[in-house]
Amino acid sequence: MSILSAETAVAIAVTHQEIARGEKLLGDVKVALDERNQRTPFGVTAESDLRDVFGRRQNSLQLGIPSGKSGHQICDMSYDLAIPVIEAHIANKRSELRALSLKARAELQDGD
Repeated sequence: MSILSAETAVAIAVTHQEIARGEKLLGDVKVALDERNQRTPFGVTAESDLRDVFGRRQNSLQLGIPSGKSGHQICDMSYDLAIPVIEAHIANKRSELRALSLKARAELQDGD
């Protein structure tokens, strides 16, 4: 019986999770951008209201390495710029997932 390596299984799970996070963030940013531009259809409420930990509405995103001596941040990335960056990230992760799927298939076939 063939067994998938733990490393490949974890990488697949993490990649799926990152795609889901990216899709959620992308949806939230698009809703927030529509609200800002007053294009949200009447009666639609935003579950995806982007607020910081203090409850303040955010009109931009941050991108960076969280902390330490090597910590770097971009603190005021506009939603307009963030959308293609997030979309590119999701596309990249989907590509990684396809490669991991091929790796998993090879691992399973090699075990036969």
